[in-house]
Amino acid sequence: MQRVHIGQVFTRLTVIGAASPNRWGYPRVECLCVCGKTVITLESDLLRSDKSTKSCGCYSRDCTRQRNHERREMKHDRFRDLTGVKQKSGRLTAIKCVGFEEKFRHARWECRCECGNVTVVSRGAFLDGTTKSCGCWKEEHDNSRFGESNPNYKDGRFARQVA
Repeated sequence: MQRVHIGQVFTRLTVIGAASPNRWGYPRVECLCVCGKTVITLESDLLRSDKSTKSCGCYSRDCTRQRNHERREMKHDRFRDLTGVKQKSGRLTAIKCVGFEEKFRHARWECRCECGNVTVVSRGAFLDGTTKSCGCWKEEHDNSRFGESNPNYKDGRFARQVA
């Protein structure tokens, strides 16, 4: 039977020493996981071809956390896929979901503006039209109310027309 040696690495576990055999006499080893925890496991579990023991348990938790993070928005009852040309709000087109806003329970979407800029918008602001652009629309129309392009603006001051 093949033996494990100190310093040998198995997925996330590194053998750091021998441990007492279990109650049936099977040899066990003490291993250090990459997360910093120490675990005692059977030698045979480390040597198995299916690699049943990969870590102290952190590998399974990490895989589950990653899987849930990727699918969390999709499973949420208020989630709606906004990607594609048909999902447009003002000058913004949704590109991809970039996260989830826990406080308001809305997905955050990366959107591309017609001017070429990319901005992140909450689902609610995108759907109800509160956010229509990356900010370029406001810059273009800011001086139309009080600026020189306003027909009521004369000689550096705002003069109201009386009808």
